[in-house]
Amino acid sequence: MINMKDIHKSFGHLEVLKGVSLQVGKGEVVVIIGPSGSGKSTFLRCINKLERVNKGEVWIDGVLLGDHKHQVRQMRQEIGMVFQSFNLFPHLSVFDNIALGPRLALGMPADKVEETVSSLLAKVGLSDKRDAYPGQLSGGQQQRIAIARSLAMHPKAMLFDEPTSALDPELIGEVLAVIKTLATEGMTMVIVTHEMNFAREISDRVVVMADGRIIEEGPPDLIFTAPKEARTKAFLRSVIDKV
Repeated sequence: MINMKDIHKSFGHLEVLKGVSLQVGKGEVVVIIGPSGSGKSTFLRCINKLERVNKGEVWIDGVLLGDHKHQVRQMRQEIGMVFQSFNLFPHLSVFDNIALGPRLALGMPADKVEETVSSLLAKVGLSDKRDAYPGQLSGGQQQRIAIARSLAMHPKAMLFDEPTSALDPELIGEVLAVIKTLATEGMTMVIVTHEMNFAREISDRVVVMADGRIIEEGPPDLIFTAPKEARTKAFLRSVIDKV
């Protein structure tokens, strides 16, 4: 589904990604962990061309992506992304935030838009908020609406960049529950997170990044209980105080 080959990315003289390769199969949930500054979010943004790579290839569903605007726009309709900040339009209601993409990008008729938005609001547990505005919602509710907005485009895969980092601790669970539901439904996902218990529970594979490279990857039980690399052990000790 997603095939990243030898990805290099620099910002000026700072080399952030140093030859990162990763394959993600259809229906697979891959979680990326690692210390701050390791290149996790930059790598995620390279998947959907929010960052242009300096070297390497991005393949989505067997298609090599170039930089042609039409091709990139089409790919972004098929690869949803949820950011740390919610990025909702504050002047639009919850319903209209979710409906905007299907209306404009997909040309979806009004009755289908209504059906899609209603179904997604039910999925994220916020049917009663359809007429509310983002400023009237908690952070957890806003993030669930952001997830629903991405799902409204019927994506083939979803990317999550630290989806709970901007939330108060008591609101994290409601967002993670929605992501877990997507996993059980077979959605292909790549998730950057600092929630280690969540990473261990939801992932098919854990990828550990440090210093712009993948240093280790494998099944979650193996990574969290018997990591091979000293850098992985040090990172896990720092976040869960054991390994």
